[in-house]
Amino acid sequence: MELKEVYELWDRFEQSAVAELDLQMHGVELHLKKASQLAVQAEDIGLAQTTRPDTERANVVGTDTARPAAAEKKDANAVKAPLIGVFYHAASPDAEPFVKEGQHVKKGDVIGIIEAMKMMNEVVCDRDGIVTKICAGNGEAVEYNEPLIEVSSNV
Repeated sequence: MELKEVYELWDRFEQSAVAELDLQMHGVELHLKKASQLAVQAEDIGLAQTTRPDTERANVVGTDTARPAAAEKKDANAVKAPLIGVFYHAASPDAEPFVKEGQHVKKGDVIGIIEAMKMMNEVVCDRDGIVTKICAGNGEAVEYNEPLIEVSSNV
């Protein structure tokens, strides 16, 4: 199975109503399970707990699924990770970061790089605006759809 096929399957899985998928093909085993399904299982015992692999801390989330309007607006301003991997602010350790807080950005500008499976993938901004916050740390593991930066559209 080619890497491109895995990404295509992953995208289709994310878009589908399927919560879990097991695939065995040509000696490759793949198991996909949506995070929302994991949260539902944890909520059955009254508490959802998630741990990021790059940290020792655990974030505890209650079972209340209602999101405040402020959180939804914040998400609307976020440029999110298109895939799972390690996020880098610059092309190399000694290079300047692609973006800084307060910087004007345009749709299509590179805002960072995500390393996934030894491949470097440029992440581009999806709108014009001003960078108001850098959400993901340099060299930090990020998950699919996790906010990387926040961009205000008030230009």
